[in-house]
Amino acid sequence: MIEKTSSRRKIHPLTFRFIPDVLTGHSKNSQCFSAKNQSDQHGTMTATLESRFHALWHCMIGTDRSREGFGILDAAYASSARIYHSWSHIAALLREHDKVRGIPEFAQVAFDEVELAIFFHDAIYVPGRVDNESKSAALLLNLATGNSALGEDPLTLVVQLIEATAAHDPSHDMATRLMTDLDLSILGAPPDIYAA
Repeated sequence: MIEKTSSRRKIHPLTFRFIPDVLTGHSKNSQCFSAKNQSDQHGTMTATLESRFHALWHCMIGTDRSREGFGILDAAYASSARIYHSWSHIAALLREHDKVRGIPEFAQVAFDEVELAIFFHDAIYVPGRVDNESKSAALLLNLATGNSALGEDPLTLVVQLIEATAAHDPSHDMATRLMTDLDLSILGAPPDIYAA
């Protein structure tokens, strides 16, 4: 999908077709979203993400283990060993995720499930391992099992979305395409942002 050309990367024309440039509101298919949940400046980023995570967890899973879950995520994403797979990456994905919420073509996307997948998709990250995504999904299931306010189906979708970020394969499912496009969106960023 990506071809190396000199010092720049050429993006396949079908990639990133779902990431618009404007914030258009929120989807009717989202039960947990509110405008106040959007990430703000870096100084309060972790606190904002924590608040957003707890609201999402409470809505989708229930209150049990929310603090424990965020603590595990914070230890992972705030680790000094993480260069790219950090809270900054999660915040960037959530910002792009929020931009597509009100677009009619996305009306059927399960945005809350995509959002939960964003939070967990890189929770386990060991360079060179091929099972990071499956272990990240297992972490979510371990924290959420038996507590889901919405039953098993949303967690099944969240697991599928997390595991889809392992290979970023094409999919007919809009939620999966959105999740993988979001995860790869850095490749279409301006050179100064990509290099950072």
